[in-house]
This record gives sequence, structure tokens and C-alpha cells, in this order.
Amino acid sequence: MRAEAATVEKRALIRSRGLKLLKRLMMDDTYDRIVLVSHSLGSMIAYDLLQILWADFRPRKLEAIRDKAKLKAIRAVDKATLVTDGSAWPGSLEDLAGFRRDQWELYRQLRTKDDNHLPWKISDFVTLGSPLTHSEFLVTHNLAEFRRGIAERLFSACPPVAEGAAAGGTVLYQEGRNRSSGKPQRAVHHGAVFAATRWTNIFDRGNGWLTGDPISGPMAENFGPGVENIQVELRGCLDRVFTHTLYWSLAATGVEVAAGDRPRSHLAVLRDAVDLGRKLEPSQAEAQTIPPRK
Repeated sequence: MRAEAATVEKRALIRSRGLKLLKRLMMDDTYDRIVLVSHSLGSMIAYDLLQILWADFRPRKLEAIRDKAKLKAIRAVDKATLVTDGSAWPGSLEDLAGFRRDQWELYRQLRTKDDNHLPWKISDFVTLGSPLTHSEFLVTHNLAEFRRGIAERLFSACPPVAEGAAAGGTVLYQEGRNRSSGKPQRAVHHGAVFAATRWTNIFDRGNGWLTGDPISGPMAENFGPGVENIQVELRGCLDRVFTHTLYWSLAATGVEVAAGDRPRSHLAVLRDAVDLGRKLEPSQAEAQTIPPRK
């Protein structure tokens, strides 16, 4: 869990294998979208990989005229996530669905490689039964230390922590000027991976160590209100006894909690989180609104 002398070698090996695979997919033109689905300890590894990848692939050398569409999408994320004066990380989001639409639009703008930018193709991060909910004592030693890490961008938050009011309340910063034109260039900071990647967290709240999944839980308190937290209630052959491995089980039963009269099954929740239909893709929206020809 923590970077300590006894774990350095194994952590480095795991990171190396994950980064090799994801970088290969990122640079392969036959792929335009990557969905990273992770379970249990795997979600901590995947979160770690996301942060490292973003540091290498984040948008840089952005110029106002040349990268107008990308900058517009970044500003939309800024507007959706900052408090009124643009000075602090928000404690809540009035429009989570709108924020996720803005994340998708930024992913769309970044997924294609050009002469100035590497592609960013990870549109979604899905966590199942994730111990990241307990990061304040698994990753650090207490809540104050973890929140300091969020504020200092050692850990990526959702929504990202922005530059303060003096910088206009944004995930952008100026990194220099174009050598030939002298025009200012901007970059998105290293802790802003969830500006362009949606995070869906599916969990089954445990009751002590007796029922449900005590390893899992919501993420909003630690990682921010931009994470879509979906609680399910799972049942297997032992009913509600330790449901930690049932999130994708065809043999188990499960239902979405607090979903009104028509809750989804646990499998429908997972399918919607992966979103293979790309519901926010313009072509998909047109297909849904335009009636088929007879």
C-alpha cells in the first residue's frame, strides 16, 4: 500500500508491467478509447498508473489560437468544478452529470494525437469493491495527512484541485512561450487526470465484518464529489456474507440501492459504468434522436 523499502521492488515491477501495456494502447492508432476497470487492490494499482500516465500524456504547449477547442473544454471543466471565487476545491457539485459531460468532451478533444500533443485515451476509471475509500490510513497515516496530499496534488482528486484565484481558478498554468512566435503556452497540471477521465465507484457497504463488502465504500469524502458513487446490495450463495467478489458475478443477485422504483441490477450498473455504447458521443446522441427510416 505504501512506498516503503520492503515494497519498492514489487511496486516498481507492477507499475512497469501496467505502464508498458497502457502506453502501447495509448500510442496504437487502432484504439481511440480505453476503459480501466479495477477491483479491490487492483483499483489502487490502477489509480497509481493513471497518475503516472497523466504526467507523461497530459496536454502541454497549448496555445490560444491553435488549441481553441481543447482550451474551451478545459475551461468547461474549470467552470463546473470551482467554487464561486475560484479559490478552493469544491465540497459538492450541483451538476454531477454536467461535470461528467465536460470530462467526456475533454477526453474527446485529447484522444487524437497531433504534432504537439500525445493522445489521452482513458475515458473512464471504474472501481469495484475498492479499498481507496480507506486511503486516509492505507495510503497515509491519517486523514489530515491524506488531505494535505490532495491539496498538494500528490494524489489526484475528482474534480481536480485547481490553481488559486490569483491564477484564475483553473487546472492550467503557463509553462513558457513558443520559441518562434513568442506566444504564451499553457499546460494542464500533473494532478488533473480526472479533468478528462470519468470515475465511477461501485460499492456494497459492509456491516462491520459480518455482511456486505467491508473493504469497499464511497469515495466523495477522500477524492471529491466528482466521483459517481453507486451503492449496490449483493447476495450470493451465502446470502450477504462477504460479497467482495460478486460485483461481476452472473450467479449472484444484486440491486442498486436508493434508486427509486426501478433499480438496476448489479450487472446493469457495471455495464452502464463501462458505457460501451458511448452515450455521450455525438454520433450516438444523433442515432437516439433521429427516428430510423422506414
